[in-house]
Amino acid sequence: MIDVNLMRDREIALHDLTGADDEYTIYYDETNNIRRLHVRPDGLNVREPKCFVVGGIAHHGTARPLPLDELRSALRVQPGASEIKLKHVATGEFLDLLNAPRLEVFLSWLLEQGLFVHYSALDPLYWSIVDIVDSMLTEHREQMLLAVNPQLKKRSLHRPSPRLRRHRRYLPALPVP
Repeated sequence: MIDVNLMRDREIALHDLTGADDEYTIYYDETNNIRRLHVRPDGLNVREPKCFVVGGIAHHGTARPLPLDELRSALRVQPGASEIKLKHVATGEFLDLLNAPRLEVFLSWLLEQGLFVHYSALDPLYWSIVDIVDSMLTEHREQMLLAVNPQLKKRSLHRPSPRLRRHRRYLPALPVP
């Protein structure tokens, strides 16, 4: 059995983390969750895998009521809308988003409520390639592969099909295009 607290405590000490045991309430939503990325003979099971994003708001302590009606009113969101989406706050390209007056309203409301923003983005293609390369290294334990580990991952991201084809002998179970 693994005692996760041993690993956790070491990481806390190593990085001099504070507040690791503080209580937070986290509200979140996700987007672009493809669940699984598969390599098939004709390519990937997803045409263009996008970053999987989890983000939302959080606050110290246990769950508490949030005055969402005030926010909806300030942003002029229809009462029938089930969620406050980005389109209710701002639209356009990144710089347009930053200049949107409703973004200022939203961020001010977050500060007034003592809320934090949390955000995490994961690239499923990148992590799939890392997983494949790490599996090759674990399975075959060849020194040559260990020496080129970073290059395998980096180059595979730029041109996965030729790279996977070139290393076919290390991927016998994968159908490589």
